[in-house]
Formats: sequence, structure tokens, C-alpha cells
Amino acid sequence: MTEAVGDHDYINFSWGRQLVSAYTGLTFHEVGQLDYGTFLLWRRDAYIAGLNRTEAGRQYLAECWRMEQTQPDRRKLRRYFGKE
Repeated sequence: MTEAVGDHDYINFSWGRQLVSAYTGLTFHEVGQLDYGTFLLWRRDAYIAGLNRTEAGRQYLAECWRMEQTQPDRRKLRRYFGKE
């Protein structure tokens, strides 16, 4: 996240490393030595794990998952429109 938070203009450019470090227990140096694909995977996993800690975060993830779907849920549609 490269936007300023609070009443200042300071930006935290290392939030990804901080997130992965806290999630994996690796040091900043060890995180810096990861190959980029592994780093991105662990950053994603750490972010999702953080969101799963709160009800609002779980709702956000459920909404994200719903918006990613490209195929209709035909069973739910039939149930909703009374065709089943």
C-alpha cells in the first residue's frame, strides 16, 4: 500500500516485506532474498490471513470471491426464480 495514512504524507514502501516477515517469521533480509514469485505468493497469503481475522474482513473476501465468478450459479438462479 503506497498511500499515506493519517495526517501526514509519509509513505510506507516496505509494507509488503513487513507483512511477509510477520506472517512467515523470516527476517527482512531473508524476505529480500526470496524469489519474486514466492514473495508475491506469501504476501497474498499474509494479506488474506489478516483479513480472515475479522468479520468485516471475511465479508470483504466473500464479496471479492463473488465478484471474481464468471459462471452463473444455475442452482441458485433456479431456486430464486422458482424453476426447481
